[in-house]
Amino acid sequence: MTSVIIAEKPNAAKAIAKALAEKGLKENANEQGITWYEFIRGGKRHLVVAAVGHLYTLRNTSRGKDYPIFDIEWVPSWQASKFAAFTKKYFDVVQQITEQNKEAEYVV
Repeated sequence: MTSVIIAEKPNAAKAIAKALAEKGLKENANEQGITWYEFIRGGKRHLVVAAVGHLYTLRNTSRGKDYPIFDIEWVPSWQASKFAAFTKKYFDVVQQITEQNKEAEYVV
């Protein structure tokens, strides 16, 4: 069984991986340069991947300004705000890791 740990920030992911790894720590990176870590502890495979704060946010689905309307949906932050565009790279890595490890245990 694999364990996937999602840390809030890249430096936290590295610190968590270093603290938990018993022996070797493998550093991986995708084509966008986003790093995640892999190690074995107690005979179990662990992956530590970083987020960058909020990867999801709430977006208003109604276009008018009528009050009060609370038609909202959860969306990736980069889809809701151009200021969150940098989160897409991290979102993609988390999505890739979780898709490849569907039966894993998750720690957030």
